Amino acid sequence: MDVAASYTRFAREEARSKSPTYERLALEVVGSAVARELLESLPPAKRQPNLLFASIRYLGGDVSRGDHVDVLLRRDFERIRQCMLQRSTQTNEPGRCATLLPYLAPFEEPIALIEVGAAGGLCIYPDQFEYDYGGVRVISRDPRDIPRPRFPCAVSDRHLGPHRAPDVAFRAGVDLHPVDLSDESHVRWLTALVWPEHAERAARLRLAIDTVAALGPQVVQGDLIDTLPDLVHRAAPHGRVVVFHSAVLCYLPATRRAEFQALVRSLPVTWISNEAPGVVAGLDAPSPPDKPSFLVAVDGRTVAYADPHGAWLEPIA
Repeated sequence: MDVAASYTRFAREEARSKSPTYERLALEVVGSAVARELLESLPPAKRQPNLLFASIRYLGGDVSRGDHVDVLLRRDFERIRQCMLQRSTQTNEPGRCATLLPYLAPFEEPIALIEVGAAGGLCIYPDQFEYDYGGVRVISRDPRDIPRPRFPCAVSDRHLGPHRAPDVAFRAGVDLHPVDLSDESHVRWLTALVWPEHAERAARLRLAIDTVAALGPQVVQGDLIDTLPDLVHRAAPHGRVVVFHSAVLCYLPATRRAEFQALVRSLPVTWISNEAPGVVAGLDAPSPPDKPSFLVAVDGRTVAYADPHGAWLEPIA
C-alpha cells in the first residue's frame, strides 16, 4: 500500500471518531510534498502514521495547535526521521487487558502467560489492574494497597464480564525492542503513542507503568518465532500456558505471519489473538460493527469483536 492510500485509510478507518487531530494530520500528509519526502526516505515498515505522529510529539511538537503537518515537520525534519528509524510502534495499551480477561478468568488452574510483542510488559500483568464491566467490577489479586488503574469496558453481554482476576503463576514477554519501564525516555515514548485526545488513557497508562515497573517485568529481547518455543518450555511447569498478542502481527510480512500461526498451533498452548480483521488468516468475521474493531480469537476460533484500546467487547455468537 502506498503512502497516500495508507494515510487515507488510517484517517478514514482508524482515526475518524477517535482522534480528529490525527485524522486531520493524516489527510494533510496525503497532499504534503514535505511529508512524502520524509516518508519515502524510510523503509516501508517505518512509514506508519502512528510512528510519524508519535515521533513528532516525542520530540516536542505540539499537534494540538492546529499547525499544518508541513510546519511540524520543517521544525525538526532530520530528528523526526531519525526517531522513526530508531523507534517502533509499541502501543503498550494496558486497557487491552479488559478484553483479554474474560478469556483468562474461566481457567481454574494457574496460568503461565506469554505475550508476543510485549513492549514494556504491561499486559502480562492483567491481575494487577482493576476493571469495570458496567456493574461487574474485578479487583486485583495483589493485596498491596497502591494506586491502580481501573479499565472500563462496555460489554454487550453481562455474562461475559469476569468476576475475578486470573491466577498467573508465570509471566514473560518477547519483543524485538523491549521497553525499559525504568527509563524515562522509554516511558515518554509509550506516552507519545497515546493519541492526543485520549487524556484518560494516558493517565491510566501512567498508573499502569508505576504499578508494573516496581515488579520488574520479564521481557526477553528476540524474534517472536525464534524465541517463543523456549519461553513455552520454561513456562510449562507453572501451569496452563497461554500465548497472546494484540496489534502485533500486522507489522509482520504475510510469510512471517503464516510461520507464526503454524508455530503457535504446533505448541502445547492456548492461543489468544487480538488483531485487526484480516491479519490472522482463517478467522471468520461475521457482521463486523461499524466502527474500528479488532477480532478476538481463542485457538483460531473467533469469539468477539473488541475496541482496539479495550473500551468495549462484543461477543460473536
